[in-house]
Amino acid sequence: MAADAQRQPAAAQVEARARPPPTHACPPPTPALAVQVEVRGPDAKRARAGGVPFHAADGPGRTALSASGLALLPPPGRDAGAGAPIAVLAPLSCLHPFLLPDARRRPAEADGTRLAPGTRLEVLAREPGGGGRLLRAPARLARVAALPAALSGAEALLRDANAAGAAGAWKLGWALAEGQPAEAATPTQLAHVAVLELEPGVAGAEALLQAMRRAAAAAERAPRQAAACGCCALGPGLPLVAHGSPFGCLAAHQFQGALVTGVVSTVVAPLGTGGGGGALFVVDARALPGMEGGPITCRCCGRLLGLLAVPLANTASRVELPLGVAAGALAPALAAAGVPPGGALTLLALAAPDHPAPCGGQPPGGGGIAAQAAAAVGAQPALRHSPACGAAAQELAGSSACAGTAAPCASAGALQAAARGVVMVRVGASWGSGVVMCGAGGLVLTNAHLFKPSAAAGGQQARRPQTASVRLAAPQGSRSAGAGGGWLPAALLTAFGGHADLAVLQLQPAVPGAPLPALAPLALEPGPLLPGEDVAVLGHGLMGPGAGWPPAVTAGCAARVVALPAPGGSGGGQASRASMVITTAGVHAGASGGALVNASGRLVGLVTSNSRHVSGATLPHFAFCAAADELRPLWAWAARHGAGAGAAGALRELRALDVRDAAGNALWGLLPPPREEGASSSGGGGGALARMDERLAALLPRSRL
Repeated sequence: MAADAQRQPAAAQVEARARPPPTHACPPPTPALAVQVEVRGPDAKRARAGGVPFHAADGPGRTALSASGLALLPPPGRDAGAGAPIAVLAPLSCLHPFLLPDARRRPAEADGTRLAPGTRLEVLAREPGGGGRLLRAPARLARVAALPAALSGAEALLRDANAAGAAGAWKLGWALAEGQPAEAATPTQLAHVAVLELEPGVAGAEALLQAMRRAAAAAERAPRQAAACGCCALGPGLPLVAHGSPFGCLAAHQFQGALVTGVVSTVVAPLGTGGGGGALFVVDARALPGMEGGPITCRCCGRLLGLLAVPLANTASRVELPLGVAAGALAPALAAAGVPPGGALTLLALAAPDHPAPCGGQPPGGGGIAAQAAAAVGAQPALRHSPACGAAAQELAGSSACAGTAAPCASAGALQAAARGVVMVRVGASWGSGVVMCGAGGLVLTNAHLFKPSAAAGGQQARRPQTASVRLAAPQGSRSAGAGGGWLPAALLTAFGGHADLAVLQLQPAVPGAPLPALAPLALEPGPLLPGEDVAVLGHGLMGPGAGWPPAVTAGCAARVVALPAPGGSGGGQASRASMVITTAGVHAGASGGALVNASGRLVGLVTSNSRHVSGATLPHFAFCAAADELRPLWAWAARHGAGAGAAGALRELRALDVRDAAGNALWGLLPPPREEGASSSGGGGGALARMDERLAALLPRSRL
């Protein structure tokens, strides 16, 4: 290497010596801490307690509410000492019930003087050390910051959601808050952040301030990555950690500082941005009331992705989609809290041992985020990756510190690449999802139940729809499907009638004779899917054609992989093929026909349904998929015929793949295998079998979505 440098031209050597080392103009990061925020005030008639998902009594005629927040310290070198207050960002929704009427109408003008007399604010955090005591510090409302980008994004979100065609109306707010006032369920509430201040010198505030300073100093001494990993651009599949205090005021000692893990499901672009820079994103995680206002961080490098907000909830199904306000949209609130423009945030861990980050690197702040996540959820199963996974992540997200490793963040790029092969399928007034099998032939695989025969006019025999419309995948962040190729007509080649709930479509050009747009077919995983392996569902659940959303991502694992005997085998030690995958990844109405993929973005199953309890309640995290082994013959057929798949000979081959056997029907009907019928009739086993049938009757796996 030294010899090569000596052989460089003299001009190049001079240029290299003259070029200054790279510098970063960004200000030093601001230390931050996830905290709990409590609001206690007068409520003689319990009116303020009536429109919230939970509350606690605070003595006679008083109510306590809580949410989560983000406490900020001045960056290193800018701490003014004992006179510098700690700023805390908190959701306006927590304070809204205690605002005076004029402040509710004009929240951006509110401060501490616009709270109901007798209202007290407190900030809670844990003292350093395992099992540390809870620190309480009094706070005051300094100001309220408006978030214009979040407001336009929330307005677009509600408009799109309510135009999507789902039953019921969509609102902003927790489903548990049945008595929520209409004024508390508007985009205005989501698009304002309260800036609280803790005054140093007060006992609790001083203890919290000192604890944060010690944690910040420790983070500065610890090794860290030079920058956030390149694969952490906000996009579907990005693994995250949400920090907050669910139901905090009910039991602060037990509930303060909880963590939930998940992924970014989809990004919502604000109105008028042309699809760039999402202000809101949907979070696939089990967020609970009281966690709103808490920080959301990348699980790989720990950088701040945004703050949790109240969810988007459906009034009919009571489904909740947790939302995050993206870090870029928080700029007005951060500026109001004293964070310099362009400044980053480093989340501190006051009481967690160091553990390596999931990607094997050291996250900013000395590993606090990974440490908290490891303590909360334990060791995670390793993700299996193909050698191409790292390349896919780099292609989509640029250079990454963890690309090519078995890291959660590396899989985000693979999931985004796989989403290009997922489409929306519309049949009449219904919709579902589909996956591209063959790009050149325009072949799409979806569910047969989307084409359920309906009675024809005049009482004639029921007819199966023979056509559909298919919307190609749109780029993430685009609010218009047109950017991804728009809608194309499709012909139904066949709908299987056996246990496999499969249908094959062939896309038709929008203009006869014109070529089809470029399609991105999904590749099947060649290896077996293992129980417990991480998987994700890519599909158009909940948000129908009117929303224009790209495929959403929900994450989970393969809870069960159930096999059938291979053709000609009996199953007793003979060869078998996987037929059914049960997954914990969320499946909602409209996701049927979507892709079940592994961490490498390869197809391991086709979504067929979720479950429905006999009471009518939907169980989205107990979902059924046709395993990749059931799909392999179709992929081989598509590879043989391509654009000629509609020819008579190709159609005969395709229909011959519709296997109808008793074992498959029993498996997908949630019945015992045929070879076991009657085997339990002796020895009292019949009663156990009957009880099992009763339990299975409470789950309807074909709850057609």
